[in-house]
Amino acid sequence: MKSNFLKILIVLIVGSSFANAYTSPTDAYKAAIEYSTKVNSSKYSYESRKEGLNEVYGKLYPQLEGSLGYARTDYTRNDMAGRKGDPRSQESTRELSLTLNQVIYDPTLMSAIDVEKSRIKYFYYGHELEKQKVATEALDIYMTVLNIKNKIDLLKSNLSYVEQNQKMIEEKYSMSLVTKMDYLKVKVEAQKSRIDLLKEEKNYDAMFTKLLDVTKLESIVIPDINLNSLTENFMKSILNTLENHNSLENNLEILQARTAILLSANEVDNAKSGHLPDLSMNASYTKYLSKDETTDYDNYGRAMVKLRIPIFQGGAVSSRIENKRLMKKSAEEEYRSVEDDVKLRLKENINLLKSEIATLTMYKDALISGETYLESVQLAYDKGLRSIVELFDAQNKLFEIKYDYIRSVHEMSNLFVSFIILTNNLQELSLIDNLVHKEEKK
Repeated sequence: MKSNFLKILIVLIVGSSFANAYTSPTDAYKAAIEYSTKVNSSKYSYESRKEGLNEVYGKLYPQLEGSLGYARTDYTRNDMAGRKGDPRSQESTRELSLTLNQVIYDPTLMSAIDVEKSRIKYFYYGHELEKQKVATEALDIYMTVLNIKNKIDLLKSNLSYVEQNQKMIEEKYSMSLVTKMDYLKVKVEAQKSRIDLLKEEKNYDAMFTKLLDVTKLESIVIPDINLNSLTENFMKSILNTLENHNSLENNLEILQARTAILLSANEVDNAKSGHLPDLSMNASYTKYLSKDETTDYDNYGRAMVKLRIPIFQGGAVSSRIENKRLMKKSAEEEYRSVEDDVKLRLKENINLLKSEIATLTMYKDALISGETYLESVQLAYDKGLRSIVELFDAQNKLFEIKYDYIRSVHEMSNLFVSFIILTNNLQELSLIDNLVHKEEKK
């Protein structure tokens, strides 16, 4: 007779029954990014920098202004003018003016364009990094929920097995066929199994609620881990990705740090332009709409080309240049620090991931051996050749192997997610989706 525990384990591994619709890791992280307020905040910051560039470009175009003025003048004539009558007089003036300003050459303005372009790039990488942070958090929570769910399935299987054995031992104990020690042992085992299951169920509820909060999804269906997907080809696909897609040229932390250097260099050039002359043109036209004694003209037009040459500014420009140079050196040091840190993390990640893949392979073999061993002990126990203690030991060994196997899958998944985040290659997440991918039962 084979135990129900063994049967349930086989069903769990084969994954022959399941829900048709479920939430994959990719679904979870995409939803988290879409509804994240942090991502939206960084998006608006990035878009605001684009408008900052448009503002600078706008200053290169002709600046045309119109104005309408009204003035009232009260004055008293000088008696020496020889005029008779009341010397006091009051007049009003109305005028219409148009003014045109045009930049011809302005090195400060031109270099500001380069500054804004590099700043946009910097904010873009910041926005993408925020998306990665949210994705990493969502994926970590998702894989934790997935891991707990499968732990619960295992604990339920174990509890079912233990309770059946408890019932059988109680019957045998009532007939004095087993010792009190055997009876107490199975009773303690059942109590412990119930406690472990209760703890994991509460943990699952808490983490599942957190996943709902992060993704903002109305409902989430968590599947089982499909251990059948952990084939040799799957492992080779993971290893192939590690070998062929481990470049850091697209790493967002490095790209942002590199852009910070470019931004600082452009700010140095912008500061230096404070020593350079600029050339601009100004034209204005005024039409007087009323005639009075204080106005000498019916209209007035003026055009001017202005060359501004900085001569002495109290050292302010030189200090600003030095400030930006120091900021550039700081950005260069930060870049080297980020690059070294990312390279170290990637190297460590690859080593741990390869080790975990090797561990998974061993767990897979151990699981097969554990199932065979439990089946043999069960048959021997049914024939009276093995004790209940030996049967429990075999059952516990298989349970521990399966438990550690799923935990190793969880660890491998987290390491692989870290790898694709470091290499900025999220499309490879489809490999992790395969861990929960199931085909409809025919």
